[in-house]
Amino acid sequence: MKIFMFFLLFFASPPLFAQATFKVMTYNVENFFDTRDNPTKNDDEFLPSGNRYWTQSRYYHKLQQIAKVISAAGEWSTPALIALCEVENDSVLSHLTRRTPLRWQDYRYIITQSPDPRGINVALLYQRDQFFYLRHESIPIRFSGNKHKLTRDILHVYGKIITGDTLDVFVCHFPSRYGGEKQTDGIGPHGEAIMEYSVYDAVRAGFRKIVFIIKPGMEAHIRTLCGDRIATMHTPQGEQVEVAYAVQDFTSVPGFYKIPAGRTKPFGTVHAALCARSAVQEPFAIINADDYYGASAFATILDKLLSLKPTGEGAMVGYLLKNTVSDNGTVSRGVCQQENGHLQKVKETLKIKKYPDGRIADLADPDHPMDLDPESVVSMNFWGFTPWIFEQMEEYFDAFLKELSPEELKAECLLPVLVDRLITSGQMTVSILHTDAVWFGVTYQEDRPVVEKALKSLHDQGIYPNSLKD
Repeated sequence: MKIFMFFLLFFASPPLFAQATFKVMTYNVENFFDTRDNPTKNDDEFLPSGNRYWTQSRYYHKLQQIAKVISAAGEWSTPALIALCEVENDSVLSHLTRRTPLRWQDYRYIITQSPDPRGINVALLYQRDQFFYLRHESIPIRFSGNKHKLTRDILHVYGKIITGDTLDVFVCHFPSRYGGEKQTDGIGPHGEAIMEYSVYDAVRAGFRKIVFIIKPGMEAHIRTLCGDRIATMHTPQGEQVEVAYAVQDFTSVPGFYKIPAGRTKPFGTVHAALCARSAVQEPFAIINADDYYGASAFATILDKLLSLKPTGEGAMVGYLLKNTVSDNGTVSRGVCQQENGHLQKVKETLKIKKYPDGRIADLADPDHPMDLDPESVVSMNFWGFTPWIFEQMEEYFDAFLKELSPEELKAECLLPVLVDRLITSGQMTVSILHTDAVWFGVTYQEDRPVVEKALKSLHDQGIYPNSLKD
């Protein structure tokens, strides 16, 4: 999820505010790529031969859909200014303004040329009869903690409206909440990503195979970050660790399902797990890459995995709700109901807030917050299964796709929902495992200093060596 921020700084007299017909629109057009390869950018997945099958027909369809949304938003008159984000280049803007019904609206455009590795930029469309362009500039983003990190520039456009008043427009595109790629961000004392701690703890517990489920084009990055180093590690029993990579893309979607032209994202955690099926023949644990679970949690679940029946059994490491919330905003958690040590139901609760007095509430209805028990057990997506689960995943995923409307371009097939259904139908029992391990994560950028301090403390205590990079 991204936040698209559009700042308007007015230096205007009262007539500006009386001008009711001056319309401004912001629009995240999400991966607005053409079908041509840019050898200097990582755009391979959006090529006809790429993992997203980005053909001319799909690109043309996206052009028409974007134009349709803009026209509908304007009602009787299209917006004078349209701020766009996730735009690849001026070619797609030329096609949008010249090869769709928008050609009758006489739009001109301005686009940044950002250093973003994927070639993502922001842009502004403007109608010359309502906005007189003066000049523009691109404002680069500098990260104090990582001077080599590259992202989209801010677009600053200077102009005048028909009253003669000056209008400054800032078009920005920032990631929401955390503000970057949490999975690979170096947050440990020596630049360790959180997932490196999970891998270290898993290997130390006795796991001998690590499978990274990645998006297209990430394998080289993960190998450089930690994958090649992990492949040299050994378990306490002396077994060398095996590393595999599973790509989550559209090639793994069943052939009966036709990918809608507007679909750019994969289909959620069930789809992700299925992508790793060929690499997994033994009982396994599955986790989030951006959560810290604690060393003892991996030892606990490994012991359980070794005793699971081949079919119909699974496990989950549970954490207390009070230990998984953020002081800096709401979080989503799977609140669990349990009986005799077994999971009965998982309720996905999307807006959990911690108050200064320690009270925790569900804000699904903001007018009537519902208090939650801080001692409640929640799922942090730390599951243990046998390969039997893949058959259930495949059956559920097929049914999900068959019922999915082509208009639902962001719907996801989620692992906790599948588990809940298997429990309810009596096909599966899931043991809730308790551990003294402490969970923490970075939902918001403001969480980062707390996590950095916690990780440094673990290194200082000798729980981890001086550096996981050695």
